[in-house]
Amino acid sequence: MSIAMWLLAVLVPSTLLSSWKRKLGFAAAMPVAYAVFESAVSTFYPGPPASIAEFGEFFLQAMEYGPCR
Repeated sequence: MSIAMWLLAVLVPSTLLSSWKRKLGFAAAMPVAYAVFESAVSTFYPGPPASIAEFGEFFLQAMEYGPCR
C-alpha cells in the first residue's frame, strides 16, 4: 500500500510537485525520511534511552543495522 501511495504522489499531476525536479526530489526524500524517522523512534523501544548520548548511540546503530536490536 505505501509503495502505491508513493507512486501516486509522484505520478499524479499536482500543484506542489509541478516539475520533474521536484517529483524526483520528493521520490528520493521519502525513503530517506522514512529510514531516519524509523531509526529515531526505534531508540525508545523497549524503553527510553538514559541520556542524549545513549539516544545518539542507539540512533546511529539503528541507521547502520536497522531498527531491530
